[in-house]
Amino acid sequence: MFSARGVGGQVGQAMGRFRQLPDDALLILAVTTFESVGMGFVFLVLVLFLEDAGFTNVKIGVTLAAFTAADIAMQIPAARLAGRIGLRLPIVMGILVATLGWGLYLLEPDFRAYLLASAVAGAGTGLFSPSMRALLARSVDEERRKFIFSLQAVGTTVGFTIGSFLGGFLTAERSLQAYQTVLVFAVLAFFARLPLTLPILWAEERLPARPPPPPRGAGWADRRIRWFAFTAALLGLGAGLAIPWFQLYFRNVFGASNEQIGALFGLGSLLMAGSFLLVPFFAARMGSVRTVVLTQAVATAVLFAMPFSPTFLVVSALYIVRTVMMNVNSPIGESFMLSLVAEADRPFASSVTYVAFSAPYLASQAAFGFLPSLGAFPSFAVGIFLCAAFYGLSTTLYRFAFLSHDDRRAKRAATAPRSARP
Repeated sequence: MFSARGVGGQVGQAMGRFRQLPDDALLILAVTTFESVGMGFVFLVLVLFLEDAGFTNVKIGVTLAAFTAADIAMQIPAARLAGRIGLRLPIVMGILVATLGWGLYLLEPDFRAYLLASAVAGAGTGLFSPSMRALLARSVDEERRKFIFSLQAVGTTVGFTIGSFLGGFLTAERSLQAYQTVLVFAVLAFFARLPLTLPILWAEERLPARPPPPPRGAGWADRRIRWFAFTAALLGLGAGLAIPWFQLYFRNVFGASNEQIGALFGLGSLLMAGSFLLVPFFAARMGSVRTVVLTQAVATAVLFAMPFSPTFLVVSALYIVRTVMMNVNSPIGESFMLSLVAEADRPFASSVTYVAFSAPYLASQAAFGFLPSLGAFPSFAVGIFLCAAFYGLSTTLYRFAFLSHDDRRAKRAATAPRSARP
């Protein structure tokens, strides 16, 4: 059913579309890739750094939660601001504020200072992200928009891979100087977005004209949007109990070094980047909903098995499978959601699902800091089991809510002979 020739043709078609992208779109992809390099450094190193600096799990959880809270708080106001004054100022200010926030981590370790650093970095990220997504969407026509977002997923994953690999190897000695060296690289990567973005922002007339505001949509009254938000909230609630803590899990339970953890994160991201180009091929044949449900179900089963792993090698293999299968469907799921809801509701649906995922993630991430009272291994295992349970519930409800709307089923109905249609 899925021949090598078909997969090769899909990759070839993707490369052909890449060569046809305008220069502005390629620059924007470079900007988001640099951002992901910085996030690769930070995501891997920050938790390990804070533990080595003497922070308790409670303080680590609160510090990480400050970033997410500030990011969530800025998302909708930043989108409204961009709608009133344009994209230029929110993007430039977002880059500068986020860079300042991450730069504050170069101070001597202090809980209050790092709490402020996370909040400032999160506010900058929330200010920057909505306008950058809008700029990317405007850089291409409707026909190529789905491809450009898939390609963005590839670029950000590759950037995250680079940051993870380098972050792990550069902090092998686990000294304050080594961690701060990596944070300097992260700050430079975040700041490098500015010179790449300025030529686009100061020549914005080359982009397609901004469309007039769409008519008011149904918003929260659309039951499908409520289902998208509810299933996303369950994923976020589970993810906060496990995903931010995998570094400590691998170090404290399996004795993994920073180099090993960095290599593992990088390898998982690298494999995921290649999968982003292939998953549309499967979704076109299976349907978007079936693809999301299948990949999330496999990821959930593998996640549940991780605490039973006897060695770091086994848990590494399970982690890579979980990471790829859980994340590779994200462009497909987002594209399906935006195609299902009315055009006027697309910005609202995108924002509300982001907040629906992030707010429970924030709460459970902070709450996990109290679980170590159960002991080192049980605390991590409890978090992983609860995460798997929430993943499984979300996947089941997603299938229940959207299988009847699957695009494969709609396509078959549209191409069926007239006599065969109801």
